[in-house]
Amino acid sequence: NQNLQRERSNGLDFGLRHQSGKVRFEANFYYYRINNFVFLAYLDEDNDGVIDIEDNLPVAAYSQNDASYTGAEVSFEADVNKYLGVFVKADVVRAKLLDSNLSLPRIPPAHVSIGLEFKYKGLSVKPEGSFASPQTRLYPLEIRTPGYGLFNVSASYIIGKPHFAHIFGVNAYNLFDKEYRNHLSFIKEFAPEIGRGIRFTYTVRFF
Repeated sequence: NQNLQRERSNGLDFGLRHQSGKVRFEANFYYYRINNFVFLAYLDEDNDGVIDIEDNLPVAAYSQNDASYTGAEVSFEADVNKYLGVFVKADVVRAKLLDSNLSLPRIPPAHVSIGLEFKYKGLSVKPEGSFASPQTRLYPLEIRTPGYGLFNVSASYIIGKPHFAHIFGVNAYNLFDKEYRNHLSFIKEFAPEIGRGIRFTYTVRFF
């Protein structure tokens, strides 16, 4: 669409941070007003209530309108003792078109992660539960995405030297092989997200 105009935005961010010997807390809140916000949305040009299909693919087009984003991100970590810690991370965002009050397409649902951290010398092991709520605030023609819960475990081992460190890592995700859909995915109706998997990493950091 060559007629799209330049986006312009004004925003307000507010952050709060606390750190003590055993507790770390951070919260960020934001509001953005975006003039001529450009977004991609499915089309229904024949007004039959169904997404237009061409060559067996859904048809979408870029549009723009004034929009607002309001959201928050919160992180909390605490050390129970020198071997055990707990953490909670959460985020939520509400995005809508100002003239129609319609929700924008492909906006992530509210999400929270809760976990533990086991520490011993250079070893760290983090089991966590990751949960997303159903996304029910939908743009016209958008399909509701169910909520889900995943169980992940990550671990790392650090070997420190005077000017560099070796970091060995492993990340095991979706251990219960849960089938779930990502609301941000363009192909969520056709394909779920990745199932059970494991990833190994090795990193060298110089300082």
